[in-house]
Amino acid sequence: MKKLLVSLLFFCISIQAQIVYNFEVSQANYESLTAGDLLVPGQIWDDINAGIPLGFEFPFSGSTINTLFLTDEFLGCNLQGNPNNDIENPIFYIVPYETDLRDRGAANGVQSLSPIRYTTEGNEGNRIFKMQWKNAGFFDELFEFGTMNDFVNFQVWLYEADGKIVFKYGESQITNPLVNFLGEMGPLIGIGDLSQSEPLLLNGNPSNPNISASPFGAQTLDATPPDGTVYTFTPQPVNFSSLAIQSLNVYPNPAQNFIKIELDEIAEIKAINLKGQVYSLQPNQQVKVQHLANGIYFLQVKTHSGYAFQSKFLIQH
Repeated sequence: MKKLLVSLLFFCISIQAQIVYNFEVSQANYESLTAGDLLVPGQIWDDINAGIPLGFEFPFSGSTINTLFLTDEFLGCNLQGNPNNDIENPIFYIVPYETDLRDRGAANGVQSLSPIRYTTEGNEGNRIFKMQWKNAGFFDELFEFGTMNDFVNFQVWLYEADGKIVFKYGESQITNPLVNFLGEMGPLIGIGDLSQSEPLLLNGNPSNPNISASPFGAQTLDATPPDGTVYTFTPQPVNFSSLAIQSLNVYPNPAQNFIKIELDEIAEIKAINLKGQVYSLQPNQQVKVQHLANGIYFLQVKTHSGYAFQSKFLIQH
C-alpha cells in the first residue's frame, strides 16, 4: 500500500479552503457489478454522450455535482462534472481510464459484449455511486488489425459522505499497448479541474505511480493497472484559521534561489510539494528556497493577525 498527500488547488473567484487529496494505492479482489442500470442496453457502443445521475449531491473540489457526463470530447472513459466547455464554469474531470475504448461486439457487429453498468447504493448521507466498464475493448486494435482481443475491466466509486473517489481495476489483456494507448504504454488516469489546467495525473509504474499536476501536457502510466489495483483519492479540506484563505502573489515565478512575498506580519510559511512533503520556511518577505528540489510547490502563509494566504510556485534551478 502506498500513501501520498497530494495538494490539488482549485482557484475560483473566492477561495475558502484548500482541498488536499490523500492518494492511496492498495490491492483488493475485484468483484464485478451485477446490479444496476445498463447505460446503453443492448447497443454496441463507441463514443457515448450521456448524463448519468448520481442520486445525491457529491462534494468535489469545494463544489458539488449530482450528474456525471460521459462525453466523446475525450476518447474513452472521461466523466465530467459539467457538460459545458464554458471556461467561466469549473469543469471537473474524473478519469479512471482514458484511451479510445469501444464495445468488443464491434468486431462481429452481432451483439454488445462490453456492458457499462451503474448503480447507487446505501442510505441517505452514506450512498455510493458505482459505475463499471466490463470487458471493454480498444478502438485502435480494431482499426489497425481488425481484431478486438485486448480488453479491460474497471469501476468508479463515488462516496457521498466524504467525497472519496475510488478507481478499481480488474482483469485485463493488453498485447498492443502502443496501439491501444495512442502511442503511449498505458492509460491516462486522474482527477482535476481542467478549466484551470490543474489536473492531478498518475504516471509511471501503475503499482507505484508518481503524481503530476503539470499543465505542460498529459502524463500517462507505463502500463494498465494490474488486476486488483485500487486507487483512492480522499479529500481533506485544510484551513489555516476560521478566516477565509486569500490568494497571494509570489515572485519570481519560476524561482531559483528565493521568492518574495509582499505581505506584512508573516508568522509562518510552509511549502508543500506534489508528494505531500511539507517544508517550513523562514518567515520573511524574501524567502530562501535554494534547498528545495525542482518542481511545483503550494505555498501557505499565515500572519500574526490570523489571516491565511496561499499560492503556487515553480522552482527551476
